Amino acid sequence: MKTTILPGDSNERLFIATQAGEIFYIGNGVIRTFLDIRPRIIKLGFSGGGYDERGLVGLAFHPQFYYNGLFYLHYSVAGTQGPGALPSSEVTRQGPPKPNPCDPGTLNLKWINRENQYDHIDTVEEWILQSNGGPQKRRTLLNLRRPFFNHNGVNSLNFSPETGKLVLTTGDGGSGYDPFNLSQDDMEIAGKIIEIDVAKNTFIDNPPVVTRFNELPAPIQETLTVIAKGVRNIPGISFQRFYNQYIKYVGNVGQDLVESIFFIRSL
Repeated sequence: MKTTILPGDSNERLFIATQAGEIFYIGNGVIRTFLDIRPRIIKLGFSGGGYDERGLVGLAFHPQFYYNGLFYLHYSVAGTQGPGALPSSEVTRQGPPKPNPCDPGTLNLKWINRENQYDHIDTVEEWILQSNGGPQKRRTLLNLRRPFFNHNGVNSLNFSPETGKLVLTTGDGGSGYDPFNLSQDDMEIAGKIIEIDVAKNTFIDNPPVVTRFNELPAPIQETLTVIAKGVRNIPGISFQRFYNQYIKYVGNVGQDLVESIFFIRSL
């Protein structure tokens, strides 16, 4: 859920984004449709049942949305379903192997054949609410290949009141226990909190599908700043002003035993 004031309006409205791809807002006691991108969203659910963590997972309105109409979406793209990052022979009844410091076989597990062995592709897009029409996609900021169906971030897009940049949480890529140790690898996009300078125009409207920062074209790399690594799955970030700076409070979904809250303070 997000709030903003629509251009030409005078009241702040509550916007509700659904996993399936519909975005509603409440105005004068009436629920209205703001955007419907269900055809763009990957088919949710599995034949064997169970939950799905893909779909529309992020919505953020530009701080100047009232004047420029810009907003941002993060979602799992339709038609990108892959076989997953682990061959079925490596997945036991208990799930994928768990990294064990006493077992080099699990610590050295690598995500190989990434172009073919992945679950889906997530995209981060910039949209604009046209003054004489409805919302329209403007450009794509990132296309990210994801190893598993889960841990894509929840409420994954926010704007920092401190820097004015778009904050993206990627999650560690899913499965359990981060089997490829992606979140601790500085070069991997998975498992990070990233600021995106959307004011910089890269003149690249459809970037390549990647998993690592060094796979991105240089103009896109220059828009990104990693502000935290080693995160598992972030359900949201809150910003609190502390004198002349902001503290970011971050919730992190734990593994089996605990959930955690940590804070990030600018240096």
